[in-house]
Amino acid sequence: VRDAVAFTLSPEEPKDVAAIYVNDMEQAETWAQPGTDNWIEAEMAWFVIGSTISGGMGAPETIPFGSESGALQFAEVNGGSVVRLKDIPETYVLGSVELSAAAPMTEGEHHGVRQ
Repeated sequence: VRDAVAFTLSPEEPKDVAAIYVNDMEQAETWAQPGTDNWIEAEMAWFVIGSTISGGMGAPETIPFGSESGALQFAEVNGGSVVRLKDIPETYVLGSVELSAAAPMTEGEHHGVRQ
């Protein structure tokens, strides 16, 4: 998700994107298998940024939720801020990345995501 957001904010990338869809992690099967039928438009999602949970490559992630309450619940457990797509700071996705020493969530871990 972070890369998709970065693509939309990168000045050198085209701006004629028709739609971006993300998995609603509130409805995810598991963290490792986010699902095949829980897609939502990124503009409609609520994102948790700055949480203690890193993405698959160890970088900070933008974690999408279909409801504000789902995002707030996740942030309560894992830290971070809840924002809309248009409010994700450019520096969060385009700035230099400090890789997390913590491993990303793996199969079976919940961290506030419905299982």
